[in-house]
This record gives sequence, structure tokens and C-alpha cells, in this order.
Amino acid sequence: MSRWRTTFTFEAATVRPGLLRIVWGAKDGGFRAADRERFERTFASHRTVILETAKHFIQEDEPARVAAEIRTFLREPHAAR
Repeated sequence: MSRWRTTFTFEAATVRPGLLRIVWGAKDGGFRAADRERFERTFASHRTVILETAKHFIQEDEPARVAAEIRTFLREPHAAR
């Protein structure tokens, strides 16, 4: 991983702990489970949603589910801060 990506990732992780939802396409050919697991380790306070039938473009493969996750995330108390 490049220095820029590593720095950006860790800075983002410290800005608002708990303010992360990982929505992951289980059938993505470009990003593997190991990549998701790295994000999960980096962002200790997160919630992961795995879309079993989605590939790389999750918003196209499961638009209703992605929209529902966004709406749910925005209704959570941390979103109002």
C-alpha cells in the first residue's frame, strides 16, 4: 500500500470513530475478503454489511439494499453530530 493511502486511511480512522459502515460485495472480483478484513482491522469501530450477491458495483447489483443501509446509517445518532 502506498504511503499516501496508508496515511489517509489512518487519519480518516481517527477523525470520527464509529462513523463507518463497510458495505461489501461478496462477489467482487477486484477486492477480496482480505481487503475487507484489512478495513475492518483499521477501523475498529465499524459495522460491516456483506451483500452476498453483489459484485464490484454494489449500488447497481443491490440498489435497494445499499439505499437502505445509507438511510439507516444517516438515522443513527452519530450522523447528527
